[in-house]
Amino acid sequence: MVKKIPSEIYFSIIFVILILWQILLPGYILTLDMVFTPKLNLNYSEGSFLNSLPIIYLLKFLNIFLDGWIIQKIILVTLFFCLFYLALK
Repeated sequence: MVKKIPSEIYFSIIFVILILWQILLPGYILTLDMVFTPKLNLNYSEGSFLNSLPIIYLLKFLNIFLDGWIIQKIILVTLFFCLFYLALK
């Protein structure tokens, strides 16, 4: 039995492409939240909280296989897709 994909997913994909169509071109996007590109450094001081280490190690692992701008686009597309999908759900 083939499972049907909900229509909310299709609407979310269409909205993400309509909003981010120019951002999806190759190259970096200047955002203040994503300062990890082009190469992610694992520098942290001794007195700081290390609660962001899991996401930093995940980004560093992805940076082995993918360029920084591709990781940046994946994060932005995933963020907007989740925002549209959860709003429709």
